[in-house]
Amino acid sequence: MFRRATAPLLLPACALVLGIALAWPSPGVPWAVVVASGAAAALPRTRARSAALLLTFFALGAVRASSVMPPAAVRTEAVGLHRIEWTGPSGARSPGEARVVRGASWRRVGVAWDPTIPEPNVGEIWLVRGRLVPAWAGRRPPVLRVLPGAAAAITRRPPRRGLEAVRAQVRRVLDRGAGAHDRQRVLRALVLGESRGLPPRVRETFARTGTAHLLAISGLHVGMVAGLGALLARRPLRWAAGRWARRSALAGRTEALVLGAGVAIAAAYVVLAGAPVSSRRAWWMLAAAGGALVTGRGPVGWNLLAVAALAVAWTGPDEIVGLGSGLSFAAVGGLLAAAPAIDALRRRCPRPLRGPVVLLAVSAVATAATAPLVGLGFGRVPVAGIWANVAAIPALAVLLPLALIGASVGAVAEGVGVAMVSVADRGLAALIAGMEALATPAWSPVLLWQPAPALVAFIYAGWLLLLLRSGAR
Repeated sequence: MFRRATAPLLLPACALVLGIALAWPSPGVPWAVVVASGAAAALPRTRARSAALLLTFFALGAVRASSVMPPAAVRTEAVGLHRIEWTGPSGARSPGEARVVRGASWRRVGVAWDPTIPEPNVGEIWLVRGRLVPAWAGRRPPVLRVLPGAAAAITRRPPRRGLEAVRAQVRRVLDRGAGAHDRQRVLRALVLGESRGLPPRVRETFARTGTAHLLAISGLHVGMVAGLGALLARRPLRWAAGRWARRSALAGRTEALVLGAGVAIAAAYVVLAGAPVSSRRAWWMLAAAGGALVTGRGPVGWNLLAVAALAVAWTGPDEIVGLGSGLSFAAVGGLLAAAPAIDALRRRCPRPLRGPVVLLAVSAVATAATAPLVGLGFGRVPVAGIWANVAAIPALAVLLPLALIGASVGAVAEGVGVAMVSVADRGLAALIAGMEALATPAWSPVLLWQPAPALVAFIYAGWLLLLLRSGAR
């Protein structure tokens, strides 16, 4: 049951997102309506100090959004040769990001690559033939669309260093451990978040069965990495605490150190995976939960979600109003709202059926919570995710740790890491085959629905209004 008193950060987070949404161009307007409706429903019972606090966070959001102005868009759509320097992946907005020469200076651009062109390495200088198109409203960098089959000449290939060298080694281990090209790309998406290059058949299979979220770096991945990191760090930290920390301030704080090690390892993994918005949301919630446990406070789900919203909105104001961010937060918010009902259902079920029934309920709630946004963004809502996730999530819970550990071990002992990845690859082949068998119209119906942005805003505003009103009682 939602209690506003136990989640004091929720309304400030809503106010900050509202300020960013109103200061951003039109794609953020529906989210502005959603948050404004919820905030307005909560304001009448707040005191003047609370209203002033909300207005302060609203102003901070507006200032933050207006301060992040990308370079002016290049107003040309003519086909020509462009000299670019690849700077790496850019998350969900475009397949890649680069700098393009415009006169005597460089401008940041997004790059839409043709699948026939090999992926460049960070720092390489390429000469490509394509069309440079401006982004909407001139508030984001333009996009360089490389023509299909266009020749791309590498003029400089610097040695890989630092993070890119680690990513290259992980790719090598994953590629060697995979038995087919399709599964190479799936393993890259699962471990590194590199969804570019996924075969259309595999992408459509996961999309139709409602399991496409498993290919994104999200809470499942971040939680597993944190758990594995804490498990590996527990014994060495206990040994060190018993040997050196008996008379120090660290005495009796072993579990806090273990928890901190898990959070730190998860942070390193998020950076390695390119820090997509879903992974950052999951990490901030994990870090806030760890901080609450260390300080002796019980973590509250709504407060953790508010912390993640504040952090993601402040560090990425252009992403908090995007579709990917909305799906991530809507799914978690729906699960938090339905948590009491799911827990009551779990207690009433016989013990052998609790796991499948709870997983089925969680899948149904997440599907319903994200359905308006999925329909808005893709024009169809896969219903099969309700039952497909019941089999896919437990399978991935076994395969993903194998792939993650194999990729980590492969950085030191490549042969051992490849062997572990190959074991995960065999299970992944069976999982993909099962999803392909399930992705038929009879087993995976699709609801064709593309609601208007105003309707989506009305749906989420009503849900938030009911949530806030229930907490006021």
